[in-house]
Amino acid sequence: PDKWPAENFIGKVLEDVLALKSEFGAASDGGDGLASCEVTTSVLIRDPFAQYLSFYEYYIRKVQTEEIKPEHLNKKWPDVPGKEAWGVDIAEWAARVHDMQTRELLGDKCTGQMRQPGYDVEWVETSDTIPDVGGSNPGRTVINGKELKRVGEHVYHG
Repeated sequence: PDKWPAENFIGKVLEDVLALKSEFGAASDGGDGLASCEVTTSVLIRDPFAQYLSFYEYYIRKVQTEEIKPEHLNKKWPDVPGKEAWGVDIAEWAARVHDMQTRELLGDKCTGQMRQPGYDVEWVETSDTIPDVGGSNPGRTVINGKELKRVGEHVYHG
């Protein structure tokens, strides 16, 4: 079904499959032994590139390209939008998100990480308080004498 999370497979579909096996499956598979039907499941997944592109367009691009404003000052991972935290484009973001389709099948313990920034950032004092109004350095963000800097890759624990 459209907009139906993959993690529902375990809680809804698999329960039905197990009920079918117990009713119609062979005794060796936990069935009543009166029938010998095999019950199997399969999963149809999208082309990986199409899935990454769709996920990026739906969840990531808006935070990756969001303008950093004064209210973001002093915020840290994962609450900072922009390229410093999220990567400069789809390629940099996708390089940090491995095995997307497997993660979606495993459910909510893995999918949340795909919606988090891949880089740790922090605000550091700078003597150059002139904002980059002309866009000559689009990767630089300075607000109120503090510059947002990427300080490393975020390491996922879990």
